[in-house]
Amino acid sequence: MWPNAEGLVAVIYEAYLDYSETYSEAGKPQGHAHTLSCLVASSEQWEAFDLAWKAAMKCGGAEGKILHMKELMAGVDQFEGWEGPQKNRLIRKLIPTLESGIKFGFCGSIPVGTFEEVHEPLREHPNDGPRIHQVGLQGAMGTIREMIQPTEANPVVFFVEKDQAIEHDIFVQFYSATRQMDWEKLFPTIVPLPKGPTPLQAADLVAWEGSTYASRHVFGESARLPRKSFLALESFPHFQFFRADHQMILTHAVTRFLAESTGLGDPSFKRKWDGIYKGSRRQTQRQRSGPRLPRGSK
Repeated sequence: MWPNAEGLVAVIYEAYLDYSETYSEAGKPQGHAHTLSCLVASSEQWEAFDLAWKAAMKCGGAEGKILHMKELMAGVDQFEGWEGPQKNRLIRKLIPTLESGIKFGFCGSIPVGTFEEVHEPLREHPNDGPRIHQVGLQGAMGTIREMIQPTEANPVVFFVEKDQAIEHDIFVQFYSATRQMDWEKLFPTIVPLPKGPTPLQAADLVAWEGSTYASRHVFGESARLPRKSFLALESFPHFQFFRADHQMILTHAVTRFLAESTGLGDPSFKRKWDGIYKGSRRQTQRQRSGPRLPRGSK
């Protein structure tokens, strides 16, 4: 069981998040991609997945290691001395676990330069408006609601790797979105975990592959062929890969700006939104300062 504001809820689905940023091969701004991946399965499915992932890691020569794609591809830390064929062999062993081991996968990429170009003119102050990782999180939550159709009796609990740089903002945005959309019983909580659980490793793999593809072949102009591992992931029917373009970002930004501007003269509107953000910040502060239950606690 996991605690929320109203007591305890049964965990039926668990969603694991990971963020990745990839720059173009030439370092050009148009290839800069921000990506969020989200993998969803039942608690029972994740238990079986854990065994399959560890077996694949062993088969790929990485028994006892924790996959971190940036370390693997750079050949550093745990993967120091690993060459291209060895790296690719490990990834080939891991990809099939994602085909049969999870219920749903989402991976969304946003061009960083375009996002800032669109949002900057709409900000009266530097901290105004959504941040890029917050927009990705809302997109993932909306897609999960559509594809998984959680209910109060079958909710989705989110997990994310501890990251002091963005953890607070992610928590605030998570609780703000659930309050705004009346999703608090569908998505009761988000829990930070230390690096290591196999679902977080898998989410890191998907985020890296999705971000690399978007950076090279959607937002950038790479002459390379797409990675076979990405094409395999994209072929899975239960996976959705999404890349935002300029028009999507502009439409989202203007819609949000107009909605907020329209309500500025209405005291009840301001009270509502102030209450949502203050409540979200308080809930975030309580959760991050209090004791945290380990995954699997009852």
